Amino acid sequence: MNGLNLNQVNCLPHVQAAHASIRHAVKFKLCSESFLSAPRSAVVDGIISYGGSTGIGLNLAAKAYSEFYERNHLFAGIPIDCVRPLSAIEPHTYREKLLNLCQISHNKDKAQCLAHEFSWVRVNNLFDHHAQYYFFNGLSLNGVKKDVPFLGFSDSCACAAHPVKEKALESSLMEFLERQALLGSWLSKSTLYAINPQVLSLVTPYAELAEMLLENGQLYVFSNGRHLPAHTVIMFYFAHSEKDTVQYSIGSSSGFNLQAALTASLEELYQCYSFLYNTESSSGLENKAGAGYHLSFQQCNHRDVKKTIPFLNEHPFFHINHPEEVYAAPVFSLEEVLAELEAVTNDIYYYHHHEKSLDLHITKIMSPDFFAHMAINKPLNFENRYAQKLGISKENAYLEKIPFP
Repeated sequence: MNGLNLNQVNCLPHVQAAHASIRHAVKFKLCSESFLSAPRSAVVDGIISYGGSTGIGLNLAAKAYSEFYERNHLFAGIPIDCVRPLSAIEPHTYREKLLNLCQISHNKDKAQCLAHEFSWVRVNNLFDHHAQYYFFNGLSLNGVKKDVPFLGFSDSCACAAHPVKEKALESSLMEFLERQALLGSWLSKSTLYAINPQVLSLVTPYAELAEMLLENGQLYVFSNGRHLPAHTVIMFYFAHSEKDTVQYSIGSSSGFNLQAALTASLEELYQCYSFLYNTESSSGLENKAGAGYHLSFQQCNHRDVKKTIPFLNEHPFFHINHPEEVYAAPVFSLEEVLAELEAVTNDIYYYHHHEKSLDLHITKIMSPDFFAHMAINKPLNFENRYAQKLGISKENAYLEKIPFP
């Protein structure tokens, strides 16, 4: 394990930092719910990290283990390929975009930032695979302390793991679009259109789950991928009864077709539901690296969170009412998605690691021309090209906390 910041990880008192046990799971748990007809949720637990998923059959276990290994790698396995000042990064246009990610407030800070010797990770361009460098702290969830004054955020978005590299990259790309859509719609208080939640029982394999959620609460479903390719869906659940254990849940996902996005979004909503229903002990989560955002999400499980969501009543009518309209929505190819993204910027990059012992490919996609992270309580790069397309600025952005894990 390279460069683990032991001062920030308080869960390793009994093992050495190089011990092999930190790299593998120690527990697999099926979440217990009373809804036998619903898909199942699972948690894979390790010494310093954890992962989870929702689904059916062997796919459930595969997804849970994949999330565990991708997250574990982000904490314990990202390499530092070089250390050099930001001023040494070429070309100049790319360097200026990286500078916009840094926490600087005046020219003196800018000069210090350019001269600061950052830790860097080798990445590749998503379109031509040309090698480039990206901030180590922008990739690793266990950042280098000396870089924190200039780059104080960490982000686990747009990561994926799969036995096939191309599939891992596709999954990373879909999550990249999902999180950009979430940030874009939230900060701008706007979505594309509303979808009738009744169609979920007809176009997803989870009819009983959709019916149960609609019987016990309200579902709001939106297409929110503004100025983005593919389809991105976000959905919210609010319980009718104040006595229900789960008062609020959320799911979001992107897909090459609308049906896939709806299915994956419903799975994620139920994964969040299962997490809150089982309510992992806070002490157990506190001992896991990166659990802060899940602990924060626990605090959103109340009725008043509904008041903070800015676009619930934005659309008076459903744009999608019937299954036929879901199936008739455009289907995107990977080539079309990449072409639309390249029209926004050529500076989109991916990190790739092949874990040979597992034959598992771990990937992450990032770009200085899109939002760099989801922690809107921290400095965010509002100067990015995607924010400009949406008309979002630091002055007009909606900065209420996003109730999302």
